Amino acid sequence: MFKNYLRVSLRNLSKRKFFSALNIGGLAIGMAACLMIFQYVVYEHSFDDFHENRGTLYRLNMTVVQDGESTTSETTFPAMGPTLVAELPEVVRSARFHPNLGEATLAFSDF
Repeated sequence: MFKNYLRVSLRNLSKRKFFSALNIGGLAIGMAACLMIFQYVVYEHSFDDFHENRGTLYRLNMTVVQDGESTTSETTFPAMGPTLVAELPEVVRSARFHPNLGEATLAFSDF
């Protein structure tokens, strides 16, 4: 039975080459796009996933609006961390880093 299905499929593929190539190409492009989107979603959800207290970690971003255009950056003002620790009892620790210099400038603040 499987041999018969395979034989009929191969005959149809050989008769309608353009239609078959179009369908197989579309399927391949769709599957590739789906896999790439899946990889992106997995990467985005893996932020600080290694940490045991990952539910209590937050990252501050700064949005600057200039001439009608908004730019979002992962850096904030240097005094933001110590101010948040001093003013909000929910904030236990803060960390600062400079994205251009890498992990060498990582600094933790305990108050």
